[in-house]
Amino acid sequence: MNVTFLHAPMMLLVSLVFAGCRSMPATANAAGADLPPAPSGIVVVRDYVDSQKIDGADKYFRIRYVWDYQQGVALYQRFAMDGAGELLESTPVPALTLEPTTAEMDYAYALVRQDPQLGPLVNRADAQFQGGFSVRDPDNSDCGPGSRCVRVIVAGGADGEVAIAHAIVDLASRRIVDRDA
Repeated sequence: MNVTFLHAPMMLLVSLVFAGCRSMPATANAAGADLPPAPSGIVVVRDYVDSQKIDGADKYFRIRYVWDYQQGVALYQRFAMDGAGELLESTPVPALTLEPTTAEMDYAYALVRQDPQLGPLVNRADAQFQGGFSVRDPDNSDCGPGSRCVRVIVAGGADGEVAIAHAIVDLASRRIVDRDA
């Protein structure tokens, strides 16, 4: 088998996929700097197939947990596993906190990097960005119902032993809601 022959078409496909990703429109923040695409619409966080006994037979369903940015709520969705993949159920789960996707965290990290106050602190060669821990506080209007707040923690030093910043970003409102968490 000629591996080079198979390798070239695969590389072309990968290049086209990445080229498409790079051509996605960026969002400008208040300072006018470019950001990755802001999360919007329906973001699929979990997606799997499950079975259920119905009338003595196994029936299979696609299960999705999604974040709906328009409604500001997590949804449980169940789809039929036939050719049409019909949506059978879509139920809001307001108390459910779903972990953010990689794309959502990339957006949160970019907001922190480009922030006029935090940017000068975190834009250094040894900065290590971590986060994704959801913040939900019903008594706080910034991270209450409808929000999608996540923590962004930045450390530095050779082993990440120096705390640099700890911010909370609301992905729904596309802003940093706490610069000193």
